[in-house]
Amino acid sequence: MKSSLPVCPVCDEGSLTRETYAEQIRHNGKDLTVVGLERCRCDSCDADPVLTDQIRRNQVKLCDARRRADGYLTGEEIRTLRDRFGLSQTDAAAMFGGGPNAFSKYERGEIVQSLSMDRLLRSVSAFPLLVDFLRRTAGLDASAASEHAQISVETREISLNDPNYTSKPIPGRSVHVSHQELSVVVAIPDWWKRAA
Repeated sequence: MKSSLPVCPVCDEGSLTRETYAEQIRHNGKDLTVVGLERCRCDSCDADPVLTDQIRRNQVKLCDARRRADGYLTGEEIRTLRDRFGLSQTDAAAMFGGGPNAFSKYERGEIVQSLSMDRLLRSVSAFPLLVDFLRRTAGLDASAASEHAQISVETREISLNDPNYTSKPIPGRSVHVSHQELSVVVAIPDWWKRAA
């Protein structure tokens, strides 16, 4: 279903047609080309207004281009990670910090997560056994975690500083993590390689 577009706000006569374009922006001393940005074109006066819904989508694309350039997770990658662990935006904020609306703003491209938040999110993605720990630390019900996020460690505490803890890369996209009788193979997501 095609949405109807308003009359051109510049000439008040022409019909608007949606189009995409690319724009070059400067970020941290580098030129970035952002493709797929949206605007309209008037068939009468050739004006190119950007509608409110297009502004929001463009903002996400611009924010994500900056994130990629800095090696950060994009808004979509943050949402995918949050969904993977069955977390609401409110629960994610309680577990990871950042404020009550932080994850909504990260995902919408309103703000960019800090470097420390990005590293924490990547760590939890690589080592899902941390999800249960963070849920408990935040006072959330640990049984609410998704099947993919739950790794049983029984009641024994595990410290990554423990000399019995080891990890080693496995050829491909995995890391073998072991601590005495606990042994897990963790898949490394594609974005982890980009940041390394």
